[in-house]
Amino acid sequence: MIDAATTERSDIDERNARGEFTSLYDFTERVDLRMMTRATIEALVKCGAFSSMKAKRAQLLQVLESAVETGQQSQQDKRSGQMNIFASMAPSSAPSASRAMGSSPLPDVDELPDAELLKFEKELLGFYITSHPLTEHQVALEHFSTASTKEAQALSEGTEVTIGGMINRVKKVITKNGRSAGMPMAIITLEDLEGQIDGTMFAETFAEVCQKFPDAVKAESIVFVRGKVDRKRETPSLLINEVLPISESVSRLTTAVALKLDPVRHASDVVAQLEPLLKRHKGNTEVFLQVNAGPTRKVVMRLDRERSVRPTPAMVDDLEMLLGSGSVQLCGAGTRRRKRIEQQKQESLFREEAEGEDIATADADPTAALLEADPDTDADTA
Repeated sequence: MIDAATTERSDIDERNARGEFTSLYDFTERVDLRMMTRATIEALVKCGAFSSMKAKRAQLLQVLESAVETGQQSQQDKRSGQMNIFASMAPSSAPSASRAMGSSPLPDVDELPDAELLKFEKELLGFYITSHPLTEHQVALEHFSTASTKEAQALSEGTEVTIGGMINRVKKVITKNGRSAGMPMAIITLEDLEGQIDGTMFAETFAEVCQKFPDAVKAESIVFVRGKVDRKRETPSLLINEVLPISESVSRLTTAVALKLDPVRHASDVVAQLEPLLKRHKGNTEVFLQVNAGPTRKVVMRLDRERSVRPTPAMVDDLEMLLGSGSVQLCGAGTRRRKRIEQQKQESLFREEAEGEDIATADADPTAALLEADPDTDADTA
């Protein structure tokens, strides 16, 4: 972790006295490098402290060594009373060596992967700044999770749940008694966007998960866990019986595929290409079509079993290439929960706007309602 007190005092005092820092070179020249080490500056770069300079962190890391060396030399010259090559020139036309280098273009390199940037932030600061590793998987988490970590802690003993999140702690313990004596079990902490919850995997479950997915149970892995709520202790936890990596969620947790069609965008020639594409990904998961039949009317059709598919990321890519981004919705056990949350938010907003008037809300997405109900009575079959 960064030595926040020393860093903040040195940085803020200098900035208040002489204005904002204009570059990394300007920073290393002006901040006392006897108090702030190279490692501290590198940590500041990695966690995004220089983002106001409109530079990529990868670029700043490339020039960090040069900036520190130039800043150290400049400060040594000042302390010893020596003059640099610009000393005889007027200050207005003679920038220091550090500032001159700071005005030069930075190396043309790609930014570091988002996952690596977020890892730096968590390691150095203890929390994320720019984003959260789960954000890019939010749709899957919403449709496949039957509860959040916060909701699970309010459920009754033995309630079965599926929760998606990131493992941020793994503790292995050797089992002392029973038929699993001598085998390791695992206690994990699972984090989602609402909080965190502990979960226990007994030895046999832990061994089975590690055999199927060797890299699943480790810190920073994004997974779905299945298990039961355990309220035997003061803080509710989970008894985990299955762990699925996020990469396996589409194929294992999708219960239905909903395709959104628009007569304006999807002419007959586009719809004609849908049939062979579905056959290419033939499987056992039902497909529903949601067709816009007017400004406020939608028709939902359940395709026959011959048109069922095997959900995979490749299938989603193929369908979205044909129908457009956002036209494919993968539904799972959490779709009903997601719809309920959306309705609650909508109702709350309407109540505020109506200032207490009675508001009747309708299901804005018939597909979700259809998937909860009896398909034989709620949709046409095509």
